[in-house]
Amino acid sequence: MTKQSKRSKLTAGPKRTTNLRRSSIKAVACPSGGPFGVRPMDEANTGEINWTDVEPEVARQILHQGEMFMASQMQAGIASDQRAMTVASVFSAFAMAVAAGSIAYWDKVGDLPILIAGLVAATVMTIGSAISLWSARQVDFYYPGNHPSSYFECLNSSIQTILGGEAENYQERIGKNAKILQTNGRATTCGAAISMSAPMLAVGLWLLIR
Repeated sequence: MTKQSKRSKLTAGPKRTTNLRRSSIKAVACPSGGPFGVRPMDEANTGEINWTDVEPEVARQILHQGEMFMASQMQAGIASDQRAMTVASVFSAFAMAVAAGSIAYWDKVGDLPILIAGLVAATVMTIGSAISLWSARQVDFYYPGNHPSSYFECLNSSIQTILGGEAENYQERIGKNAKILQTNGRATTCGAAISMSAPMLAVGLWLLIR
């Protein structure tokens, strides 16, 4: 499921994202402004957090909470992938069994409605399995930590500024992770629902065309 980006885009403080777009969160700050022209903390907009006035232990605790939350998101993502793969494999097996059974019955008895209903059910189950399998695809998923090189331009910054900048990074990443988990969870549920509807759809179709 997880895939970290090929390169990191740094903003000061240190801030990076795993996609190719610049982070939407304002940077907190290397005093020099950083390689992308990001303003130092004291020149930032009034809506930004001034981490220089925060106690180091407070900044560490905030960062620690972000690390724990992202680690929990990682575990939830792994569990979600496993659930999606299980759903996909179960309904794929059912689809193959239904298709094989309907073909064998048609070959022996010549019952065309049974064949059509069975193949439709197998197709619907396969579609549902594919949707569940899609939810376990490889995605850009953020996890705790950062590259050491992300801090090289901020070595002269205060510890509060560095910790606070990473805490803001974590908050942005947590939000993006949550969207991925929500999207994939809905896809798994949708795929399972579609697959589970296949038997009733097949029975209805068989009653209609027999």
